[in-house]
Amino acid sequence: MTGYMLIAAILSIVIGVGILKYKEWARKMLIVLLIFGLTLLFLGPFTMRTKFFSNTIISFAHIFVNSTIVLLIIYYLNRNEIKNLFKKDRGQAL
Repeated sequence: MTGYMLIAAILSIVIGVGILKYKEWARKMLIVLLIFGLTLLFLGPFTMRTKFFSNTIISFAHIFVNSTIVLLIIYYLNRNEIKNLFKKDRGQAL
């Protein structure tokens, strides 16, 4: 489990640096990572057997709030203005 967490942490740092530098590949990778996380979010209550997910109302509220945030971020990253911002050649300015 620790190995996966280390890989996820390194991948998140690389994507974060790419986002800060307005790299198109980072925008696309972030969308893929968000969709993967959204999938895990919906599967979580069915696979995890913890006390947190034992309360159905909390579980559905958790899924609703987190999925809303993730979907808003995906929507924002797919707006034309944002796509154009990442597609511009920014050169050595950043």
